[in-house]
Amino acid sequence: MNRIDEIVSLCDNTNTIIDIGTDHGYTIIELIKKNKAKEYIATDINEKPLNIARNNILPYNKNVKYILTNGLESIKINKEYGIIITGMGGFTIINILKNIEQYNFKYLIISPHSDIDLFKHFIYSKGLYIEKEIIIYEKGIFYFLFKCLKGKREYKKYANNLFLYPYNKIFKLFLNKEIKRIKKILEKIKDNDNKFKKMEDELIENQRYITLLR
Repeated sequence: MNRIDEIVSLCDNTNTIIDIGTDHGYTIIELIKKNKAKEYIATDINEKPLNIARNNILPYNKNVKYILTNGLESIKINKEYGIIITGMGGFTIINILKNIEQYNFKYLIISPHSDIDLFKHFIYSKGLYIEKEIIIYEKGIFYFLFKCLKGKREYKKYANNLFLYPYNKIFKLFLNKEIKRIKKILEKIKDNDNKFKKMEDELIENQRYITLLR
């Protein structure tokens, strides 16, 4: 199953699904094919990708709404809805969701490209919890997908506040890649005591954690 199929599989049927930063609109096309919602909203901060999405989606559904906006700004919905945000850095997604408690959504489907731990701490701080998380390896890239719902849940933690991920062979590959990356950095900064110590600690945490997956 590829990344878009996984995103669609995480989406519950609902009245409306909003795809924030829709890019080419491929996710909405797959949602339409699976009949996941009664209506769809495609948004983007730039007009060009929004127009590309419109042209791609049009043959599948003529009733999709297209909104030029930054994140969730200008979006007001009274009926039940789900939100999808993918293809962005974790910090950008956090900025988009900074006032998420003001929105009456059913679920969030999020795929941050970076700052994964920071994102998970943010979700917990907002009174949400991660119901399901998936890691995908596609075309040489690791993708993390999260389905987030309202409500509190206790998380197990491992060392340095790193939230534990469920056992997964792909995550094991990801950790091994991170260990190799950190070792290369350590070799370059070995003369810088502060940076070296910080990266060395991160390496130790990853090495300890990967032993739990054996």
